[in-house]
Amino acid sequence: YEYRSEFFRAVSWGAFSRNFRSAAQNFEAAADNFFKSLSADAVLLAVVLLLGFSSVSAPVLILVPFFKGLGVGAAASALYIFDPAPVSILKSFIGFSVTAAISSFVLIIASQSALRLSVGLFSHLRGRCENFDLVSEGKKYGLKFLLFAVIIVINAVLDTLLSILLC
Repeated sequence: YEYRSEFFRAVSWGAFSRNFRSAAQNFEAAADNFFKSLSADAVLLAVVLLLGFSSVSAPVLILVPFFKGLGVGAAASALYIFDPAPVSILKSFIGFSVTAAISSFVLIIASQSALRLSVGLFSHLRGRCENFDLVSEGKKYGLKFLLFAVIIVINAVLDTLLSILLC
């Protein structure tokens, strides 16, 4: 009797150990995916935020969504090249296009807000716009970008969940 209980304890400890290692590896992969997704969008959002405070950044702000689109296109084509099976293409399209569409939409709206502030600052500095209140516009701008940041974090969580579910 004693030998059997020791055997079952050893077997269950081995299973627990394997499951724990597997769960730790899965968590590490999910955390890696989350931070990669978050960092890619957060960097672009931070660039747009900072460019909005410049009065001459309008040409660069117009290019930011195109830069995001180039990155999305390159990543999607890499997914299709590495696994060309129709089911894999459909899975990657569903998992990739949803989060890419959300982050692209957020960056387009953020670029529009930054462009509006940049043009307002430029007009105010040239004396053409007397009704431009820098404090109230700055508060609105900050709140918008706080909301954009929250959406980007939620999008990174969604990207992580979709990558786990569709693997």
